[in-house]
Amino acid sequence: MAIFKNLLAPHIRYGQNLPALAGGFLPAYILAFLVGVLIYFKLPFEPSLGHTAVLSMLFAVMGAILLYKWAKGGWYAFLLCGWLAVALLGLSYATWHTHALKTPTWPAEQTHTVWLTGTVEKLNAKASGFTTATLRNIETINNGNVQYWPGMIISAHTSRFDDATTGTIITAQVRLSPPSTPLHPSMYDWQMRSYFEGISATGLVMGDLYVTEPAEAPWRGKLNAFRHKVFNSITATEHAGAGVGAALLTGLRGEIAPHTADDYRRSGLAHLMAISGMHLGMLSGALYFVLLAVFVRCGKLPYKVDVRMLAAFGALIAAAGYTLMAGATVPTLRAFCLIAAAFFALLTGRIHLGVRVLALVALALVLFQPYLLLTASFQLSFVAALALVVWAYVRQVQRIDLGALTPRPNRLMQSIQVSIVATLATLPFIALHFKQVAVVGVLANVLAIPLMAFAVLPLGFIYLVSGGLLGGWLLTAYLYAAEALNQVAHFMAELPMAAFTINPVAVPYLWVVAVTLLLAFLFKRWALVLIALIAMVPLAAAQRLEGPAVIVLEGGDDILVSNGLEYVPLQQSEDLSDKAVDALTRVLPRPNTTRPTCQLHACRMGKLLVASAEAELQQEDCLLNDWIVIPQQAYFSCTQGATVYSPQVATSFALTGEGLHITEHPPLYPQRFWVMVQ
Repeated sequence: MAIFKNLLAPHIRYGQNLPALAGGFLPAYILAFLVGVLIYFKLPFEPSLGHTAVLSMLFAVMGAILLYKWAKGGWYAFLLCGWLAVALLGLSYATWHTHALKTPTWPAEQTHTVWLTGTVEKLNAKASGFTTATLRNIETINNGNVQYWPGMIISAHTSRFDDATTGTIITAQVRLSPPSTPLHPSMYDWQMRSYFEGISATGLVMGDLYVTEPAEAPWRGKLNAFRHKVFNSITATEHAGAGVGAALLTGLRGEIAPHTADDYRRSGLAHLMAISGMHLGMLSGALYFVLLAVFVRCGKLPYKVDVRMLAAFGALIAAAGYTLMAGATVPTLRAFCLIAAAFFALLTGRIHLGVRVLALVALALVLFQPYLLLTASFQLSFVAALALVVWAYVRQVQRIDLGALTPRPNRLMQSIQVSIVATLATLPFIALHFKQVAVVGVLANVLAIPLMAFAVLPLGFIYLVSGGLLGGWLLTAYLYAAEALNQVAHFMAELPMAAFTINPVAVPYLWVVAVTLLLAFLFKRWALVLIALIAMVPLAAAQRLEGPAVIVLEGGDDILVSNGLEYVPLQQSEDLSDKAVDALTRVLPRPNTTRPTCQLHACRMGKLLVASAEAELQQEDCLLNDWIVIPQQAYFSCTQGATVYSPQVATSFALTGEGLHITEHPPLYPQRFWVMVQ
């Protein structure tokens, strides 16, 4: 508590200095805005823009009245009213932004092929041999009618995109469909993401595909062309470390083998694949000192201009170019903004609070696209950065309080502490999004981060800056370093209990465990560990909860049956992929131990019979079972005996000693604007 008192003491002591107070509590008000945006996306209905705006202004007026009576001690109420007003402002902004987009959606009834022409914004090669292309400014010709769309994603074999790059124009014959809805409420909502990213349809190239170069390649297109050149030069070696090596430099992860990606997830090293602070910090820092050393030796130049500013400007230009080349993802943008703020503070001699700068960067990104607040990359990136900033500040305050009695920890201990803080801070968010927790994450990061910092990234950046001219031995050394990183991830992932899948119902208990352990580690209040141990009891109990025996997915045509270890598809259709089954296996509670007796097209679990559309059911099956689950198109009914279920929405069937429990999972967000506008 002494730390919090030290943090708040200046504001309480100088509470009547409004500018200082507003500056000191700026992160809190930005947090209120973000909370308002988050509330908008979590509401089960579409809020009224007028009502939220009026409420926001009402709280602002109440805060102004309380501000008038500041001297009478009403500033606590003023802060609360201001916080509520800003939260409602965030809710209003998210509502307005959603309504302003109005992304049109391709009609589901139009399933025939059409001709389209669009400009390539992004290419993403997959390990499966297919490439997806994000197109913008699209024109479609459908039965002689010309229509215009903001964006679409098409896919074809990688060889058909050999001549395509960012900025080129593609004309193709494509079969389009609207963005798919989640097969199960626990799965990723691609429909909502598509609406906010301006994607009207997805499609597969069914006929001809033509690539046309634009009249003049834009500068962004040249950067992306260089990106793909580096990517192709690395992957063409077919080295064991080529997939990871290409991803670490370019951000393109399509060539990472599935088993390698699984090793990085299980070992807690998946964050290394994101181009973020380590990449940009090393690149900009190295260029800054190199340019500074060059400018200092340029005759009279140091006496005429501030060479530090020239070096910082050159390093920032390089960092900005690398940010754009790497796709300008959320972690990369966050890292670039923080590096720019650090250079500005260095050159001006001003000390900027890391929390304040971090909050401003988060606000800028959410103002640009409120939907980013829901993404895993945004949450993991900013939570990890915030935890490390707070940890550094707390350590500094503790050293000041204790003076010379506190020795400075060595590099290895600092690396371990940073890994512990980042792991505990992001643990609940990883469990929330990926339903998997890496137990060996701290140890794996202690081994992998020095390898990244002293071998992988330096070799990679030298190869990148040279434009591939220093290939041969340098590229080979870089790929061997990337392969060594793969071996670290594989070794840690193969350890017993390296990672475990966490049930959704156990995530709140994991939040309690992670937060209490983080506070105990930060403030040396080891009594909080007892609270974490107590929270582990319901956490372990929730992990043992049994999942449903049968899951019928959206539309009622796809059925998953528990075999005691995982869910397997009873009927494979176009909409049910192996990836979807794997995602559901990780997301849903652990299946129960009731093992089915399966034939070709049907499975029986006790008195429950589950059949695919191809199964030829007879009336005698109605007498042998109490319940029968079939797809909608089976058109089977019992004259007597069993009850037949043909679900139209995602439904779970759980077997207990009391009988069959049925849970329907209706579609997500049935009353939201991005669904109603379809």
